[in-house]
Amino acid sequence: MLAAAAALALVILAGGCGKGHEPMMTSSDVALNFIKAVFAGETKEGFSYFFIPKNATEERRRMETRAFMQGIEALHRQLSEDGRAIDMLEALDVHEDLKDEKATLKVRITYTNGLTSVTSFMLRIGDDGEWKIARAK
Repeated sequence: MLAAAAALALVILAGGCGKGHEPMMTSSDVALNFIKAVFAGETKEGFSYFFIPKNATEERRRMETRAFMQGIEALHRQLSEDGRAIDMLEALDVHEDLKDEKATLKVRITYTNGLTSVTSFMLRIGDDGEWKIARAK
C-alpha cells in the first residue's frame, strides 16, 4: 500500500514538471513573490523567478546573473532609503498564453505611506516549466 502511494506521488510530481504541463504557480503569483523578494532584499529568492533563455551561452548566463543581482541589490537599497514598505499588492490585466509560453500582467503596489505605483511584467516559461520574469518596467 505504501509503495503504491509512493509510486503515485512520483507520477504526480513527474507529471507536474517540464513542457506540456501547466506551471505550478500562476504568472501573477510569480510576479508578486518577485516583488516581495526585492523589497525584502532577498536576491537569491528574487533570482529564482528570473528568466534566462534556454539557448543562452554560459558567458551570457553569468553576465545576466551578475547584472540581475546587482540590480536587485541597488533597487532594495533605494527602496530602503526612500522608506518604502508594501501595504498591498494587486495583480491587474493578467494574460497567460500557455501555448506560446508567455504572460503579461501589471502589479499595483500600494505603499504604507498611501502612494501607489504600477509595474508591467512579461513572463516566459523557464527550463523548469515554471513562469519566470523576462522583463519588468
